[in-house]
Amino acid sequence: MAISERDRTSSEAVTLRWPVEMARPAQDRRGELLQPGSNIVLDLHGDPLRSDLVIYSDGNHHMALEATVRAFLERQKGLEDILYATTPPRILLEAIEAGAIRSGNLRLSVVPHVFIGPPEAVETLRLNGRVASHERFMQSRGVALLARKGNPKGIGGIQDVLESGIRLALSNPVSEKASYMLYETAILRNYAGGARSEAEITEFLRGGDVVKSTVIHHREIPEILAADRADVSLVYRHLALRYERIFPDVFELIALDDIEIAAPDRQGVASYHVGVVGDGGRFGVAFRDFLFSDEVTAIYEHHGLTRPRA
Repeated sequence: MAISERDRTSSEAVTLRWPVEMARPAQDRRGELLQPGSNIVLDLHGDPLRSDLVIYSDGNHHMALEATVRAFLERQKGLEDILYATTPPRILLEAIEAGAIRSGNLRLSVVPHVFIGPPEAVETLRLNGRVASHERFMQSRGVALLARKGNPKGIGGIQDVLESGIRLALSNPVSEKASYMLYETAILRNYAGGARSEAEITEFLRGGDVVKSTVIHHREIPEILAADRADVSLVYRHLALRYERIFPDVFELIALDDIEIAAPDRQGVASYHVGVVGDGGRFGVAFRDFLFSDEVTAIYEHHGLTRPRA
């Protein structure tokens, strides 16, 4: 099955067929429970019974993390598999406190050896004594607009979105506050000087006229657009690049070069930190060190992220 494969209903809505993402891809697809829309787990990856390395990570760079854990697995003798989660940090922090991570009726009583996320999340673990320290290892490269293939609404920028009756989708300001605030800030700064006031825009973005994701916007936003519930979304540029690559017949990236930035203190840029949880087990420290290698730099660059400047 091609990774861009899609199913159309009579109303032309699209059911996205996400590619399999694991450190060790399954060679045998027998026994698979997979039904988009009802039974599907996208952000828990790997075999908990064979994994001697467990990684909890925020999910917005999941495509680069997949290639990274695969490369690490190939080079690390004695490591059979890597179990990694790619969810909002709130869920991961709660899972650490609860001693397990859950998805529907599935419960995995695992403890991470490595934690990756925004600095605030990893700092929470440091203050709780679960990690000794953490370092910034990667950052995003601004934001972009994501629309359906062919850009049927002719969207050219943020002004079109805010002044032309375009249906906008964004991450949830409650369940994914970090990404939402980044997107809101980028919109406000990019729209400076427009016809609508900052207060009006803020009220609009947080109100019911903007479609919101529920829990995990890096999965839900593409589904919202594919189902024609919205015309466009503002997402991290590397997410838009990912969707355009794996669903080339469904999505189109609309670049916003004026808000593609390379400094973490500017609009539209997210920083990713890493910390070893406890002693890291057999492989945690080695994986942390691997994240700072030239090989991982190249992997993340390919997926639209970049190594922070010193």
